[in-house]
Amino acid sequence: MRFELFSQTHHAFDNPDAGTDPTARRVYSARSAHRARHAIAHFIAEVAGKTPHN
Repeated sequence: MRFELFSQTHHAFDNPDAGTDPTARRVYSARSAHRARHAIAHFIAEVAGKTPHN
């Protein structure tokens, strides 16, 4: 089991249409979206027994 926590991140952090207002409940974060995609790619590669591309 794996648990990834992205602190200081709001809902919809991977949706650029959510906007960037830090007081809103839905806020896009390019940094968090990148980190999440990276974590997902590494997890899938680990399960598949392959090395992910960075």
